[in-house]
Amino acid sequence: MTVADFKSLSIGFIIDFCLENSGAEKDDCDAEKYQKLKDIVKFVDEDYQNGDITEDEYLKFKKNYQRLEDQYGWNY
Repeated sequence: MTVADFKSLSIGFIIDFCLENSGAEKDDCDAEKYQKLKDIVKFVDEDYQNGDITEDEYLKFKKNYQRLEDQYGWNY
């Protein structure tokens, strides 16, 4: 998934992508997921501010993003 894909995919798909393996231990897949989410976080913020996604969806996304950022953010 790339940043360009974000605008063509539903927010539900993005959230499901974020939550997939959310309980998994640190590994290369999560590091890659973090990088991809880092690229789209500003679009998710914009969609939330515009009312395009619900607060629940937004908070789920941010929680998972924060978990990955806590694990991998210092590497980048």
